[in-house]
Amino acid sequence: MPLTAAALAGCLQVETTVALHTDGSATITERVRFAQRLLDLGAADPALNVAPLLERSAVQDRAAHMGRGLTLVSHEVRDAEGGSRESLSVFRIADVNEFRYASPFLAFTDYPENSMIGVQMVPLLKSRNYAGSAGQMAVQFKLLKPGAGMDAKLLNEEGDALEILFQQNLSAVRDKLLNEFDMREQTIILKLGLTERQTPELLAALNEHGRVVLNPQVHGLVLPDQQLARLSGVSLAKLSFDPDGPQLPEPCNAIISLVPATTGTMRRAEGLYVLASDAPVRWRWSYLAAGDIRPSKPSDTATDILDFILGAGSETIKQKVSLPPAWSDLTVSIQFSPRLSEENRPRVDQLYFEVEIDSSPAPDLQRVLSVRASGPSGGAVTACSPGRPSGYRPTVI
Repeated sequence: MPLTAAALAGCLQVETTVALHTDGSATITERVRFAQRLLDLGAADPALNVAPLLERSAVQDRAAHMGRGLTLVSHEVRDAEGGSRESLSVFRIADVNEFRYASPFLAFTDYPENSMIGVQMVPLLKSRNYAGSAGQMAVQFKLLKPGAGMDAKLLNEEGDALEILFQQNLSAVRDKLLNEFDMREQTIILKLGLTERQTPELLAALNEHGRVVLNPQVHGLVLPDQQLARLSGVSLAKLSFDPDGPQLPEPCNAIISLVPATTGTMRRAEGLYVLASDAPVRWRWSYLAAGDIRPSKPSDTATDILDFILGAGSETIKQKVSLPPAWSDLTVSIQFSPRLSEENRPRVDQLYFEVEIDSSPAPDLQRVLSVRASGPSGGAVTACSPGRPSGYRPTVI
């Protein structure tokens, strides 16, 4: 019956597992990891050196306060990812009721005088939804002695140590921004349009199937003199229906959506990188019968939750971290509410979007290879042999 407690932080990780055995004994496995930044503090100030707390002698000192009959079975110190170091200790105790856990948390090395946790096996006299059925044995954890807490002097010492770590992290973030963020980034607005004259095949697919996939490179959204291009906004500028066909009924709405693919291509200098997203951004609009276009917006609940998680400036943060690459296939779809039969469904003859793209200038000296197919133009439909239907939707090259 394993019981696990874990404390995770950027600089310190503690993972403790208590495995109970049928004879009442227990095996305790403890993993303590110090991040590289925490270990580096000792190089600047020997008083802040925490590496010795991982050694066998420090673990044995704690083990002396962890219960009668507890023995240290094994111990090792090893390197971990990212330059961190960790200790893995295994303890054994004959009676779990004697176990007292002294945490290796850095602020408390006065184990006997400070807070310790006791473990006790007790019988259940009645069934409980959260503990088990009557007649079973349950494990209780309790604080044996209230902690003395931190005095002002110790708090100031820890504050000074954390200040050094904070400044190091802040300096690393600044260096990262200076090296990787292009201060010349600008937002450019480009038009993306489907018309009967220029893209008849794509409009036919949209009207027949209710959706069509567009290649942003074919439609001029990927500029050869720009890099790190991301879609930052899309607005529906114009939607019109064929005047010679059915018109949108007065009580009906047309809903237009534009959704980037879950994977896209990001260009930086002469390198191409694939970016993936589990939840790509979506843009939707409602075209009311009177010709009024209304964009959709996040619900108040979603906005409040994200504001709570991200805090002040959350809107800017959300926009920056969620922008998809401009070089992503775009799925445009249309649906009618309430649904209309095929013969009564209006046919789109013009559809225009205004696309906002955040990008930076590409290097002046670069090599760009653009591969285009010769023959059928983009949007051609593959025709099949007699008796078989043509391709489900157009293939854009």
